[in-house]
Amino acid sequence: MFFEYLLLFTPVIMGIILTIYTHRLVRKDKK
Repeated sequence: MFFEYLLLFTPVIMGIILTIYTHRLVRKDKK
């Protein structure tokens, strides 16, 4: 059960981290 949820949520968490990281890079580029 736990591993199944982990596999389902890992890509979602990675996507959120990537979006936040890209937004931070864009903000730095705007400066």
